[in-house]
Amino acid sequence: MAQEWYYSKSGQQKGPVIAQKLKELAISGQLRPSDLVWHEGMAEWAQAQKVKGLFPKAPFTAPPPLPPTSTTSVSETSSASLPPVPPLPQPSTATNPLTRRFLGVPRWVWGSIGASVLVLGGIRGYLETSGGTAGPKTGFTADTAKRDDGEQMALQRSQSVNDLKVLLLAMLYYENAHECFPPSASYSPEGKPLLSWRVHLLPYIDKACSGFSDHQQGVETRLYEQFHLNESWDSPHNRTLIAKMPGGYRLPGSTLTDKGRTNYVVVVGPETVFNGPKGTGISEITDGTSNTIMIVECDDEHASIWTTPDDLPFDRTNPARGLGGHFGGGFNAAMCDGSVQFVSLPQPVEILRAMFTKAGDETSNRGE
Repeated sequence: MAQEWYYSKSGQQKGPVIAQKLKELAISGQLRPSDLVWHEGMAEWAQAQKVKGLFPKAPFTAPPPLPPTSTTSVSETSSASLPPVPPLPQPSTATNPLTRRFLGVPRWVWGSIGASVLVLGGIRGYLETSGGTAGPKTGFTADTAKRDDGEQMALQRSQSVNDLKVLLLAMLYYENAHECFPPSASYSPEGKPLLSWRVHLLPYIDKACSGFSDHQQGVETRLYEQFHLNESWDSPHNRTLIAKMPGGYRLPGSTLTDKGRTNYVVVVGPETVFNGPKGTGISEITDGTSNTIMIVECDDEHASIWTTPDDLPFDRTNPARGLGGHFGGGFNAAMCDGSVQFVSLPQPVEILRAMFTKAGDETSNRGE
């Protein structure tokens, strides 16, 4: 008789499944290395990554845990003849404030985003509204020292990296709650684009900023609640909220004078992470989350009103169109794995194209 395995998802016991099925779950990403498994003869539950040969040797990007479902116990066969299964270990209560701050986010994102944002020492970018006026934006750390142009540009570029990391953490909170990243816009039943992903990310920005001493909890959530979500961005009511753009959506050092415009956009179109009204799940990014771009800095010509469903169309023949133009030599790119990379320009078309496609099977080894 084939050995039968049990595994846990979101605190619920599932199975039994045969070893081959368990391996298929691991390869597809439905079973993470940190998930618990057990079979008859084991003294206690163990992490799946400790099962020899279960996961491929190549680096594995794990999806977040499934959201809580029905309280009904899930079983794939009758339990009448099943051996007794030990209870799942209960998670310990987190006492470290850094751990509490990231409860609810998959552990695999902590290292790539959380720590690097925490060391910034403050989080003011999302607490201010730009009001649509020109001038420097206070980023995550206040810094009023005078600098020459080169030092000032380096500081602004660093602040932009910090802003993008907060957006990435919010994106991952959204993915953890919805099992997909947000689409570039919400849509009406008739298929009309209504509001940008930047609007729908607001409650998750609030969550991403929680725990910081400078953050007033609930600011972004309250702003989100002011929107009429069944109306377009330019409805009479929603237009009044354009001027309330959070400061974190304003590129550091931006000289844009139009109210509520942002240089933080996603690239939209077939083959990208943002294509149509359906969000993309992590498992669909088969080129690798560390190789695939999520958010970019665009030039002022392609900047968007932050609430509008208007981003940067994917141009296969000229994928660099509309990118950068602020910090010289390239642009900051927020990757789907939670990292931020500076992409130098120019780049070969095929390499930059590969960075925007989620499942193109291309290589993207680029010149730094």
